[in-house]
Amino acid sequence: MRICVYSSYAWIKIANNYGSILQYFALQKYLEKCGHQTAWLRFNSGDKVTLKYKLANLLLKRKDRNRSYKHQNVDGFQLFENKFLCETKQEYNSFAQLKKNPPQADAYITGSDQVWAGLSPERYLVFAPKGTKKISYAASFGSPKTGLLNKILFTWRLKGMDYISVRERAGVDYCKTFGRGDAVCVCDPSLLLYKSDYEAFLQKGRVVKQPYIFSYWVNPINSLEDISWKHIINYAESNNMEIITTAIQGAEFAFEHSSLKSPDPLEWLQLIHDAGYVITSSFHGVAFSIVMKTPFLVIPQKGNSSAENLRFYDLLKNLGLTERIYDAKKNFITQLEAQIDWDNVDEQVNKLRVKSFDFLKKALS
Repeated sequence: MRICVYSSYAWIKIANNYGSILQYFALQKYLEKCGHQTAWLRFNSGDKVTLKYKLANLLLKRKDRNRSYKHQNVDGFQLFENKFLCETKQEYNSFAQLKKNPPQADAYITGSDQVWAGLSPERYLVFAPKGTKKISYAASFGSPKTGLLNKILFTWRLKGMDYISVRERAGVDYCKTFGRGDAVCVCDPSLLLYKSDYEAFLQKGRVVKQPYIFSYWVNPINSLEDISWKHIINYAESNNMEIITTAIQGAEFAFEHSSLKSPDPLEWLQLIHDAGYVITSSFHGVAFSIVMKTPFLVIPQKGNSSAENLRFYDLLKNLGLTERIYDAKKNFITQLEAQIDWDNVDEQVNKLRVKSFDFLKKALS
């Protein structure tokens, strides 16, 4: 079957978001395993937003994401994209263009990541020709979606979907509110693949010889105190470990530029794979640590970005790993060094995988 996937293409053109590009990579590889031909929809409208969606955002009091920061590794991301990702031949720059001449496919998938954070029509596959399947896989609403206006607008958007799956349990509840009681919760695409699947694309042997902590941060950080940076430094020094830091989407401004590393997507994955510990504020930092069986500690985001914490709270609760969420009232070292029962984690992840496999098999049959 030919499948076209709408996901975070436009986003990685302006931000080196490792989770966004690798979750599509994972979905593509899984669908290829199942015998399907997959193409990532190259939809890049930039900041072109029609008046009606600007009005909807204003009424819903949604603030635009700050997009003024610079992509730190354009070349590395583009090389990864060119080498590993299957994409539509045409890049679309407007919904009108997409609607007039959509890429040919038997089924269209929207997801994962926060594809339903907004209401623009491409996010809901409105462009898909009649007679083709419209599916969401692990779609996320991002921030909470409550209130009468949200109910009206999202009900309007979701009614055209044939099969709906979301990434968080809260998304299932939203869908019920929006008239889609058939929505199910599935795992993020990053978890569809196994550790060995990713290792086939990584270098054999450790790239960084000295033991290290990989710290990965997303979104603006008001103060290094918000991420317990002193604890991280003290632990690394006491244990003769290096700290390798990658910070994106505004988080980079909290650090000295010379202290940051901007790897390409596979280098980023290698850093998680080889690390002694991963300390992160990122959902995908957590997800890939779980896949790679790397001990991790997640430090919740604060301020305007705190709504994103729901994503890893939900996942870690499902896997029995809520103790990996940093609590300032507890001892940092005790939390970081606590043993993880990886056999139990594997068992729980496999349950999520089976449910997700079954959903995709049914939707694409």
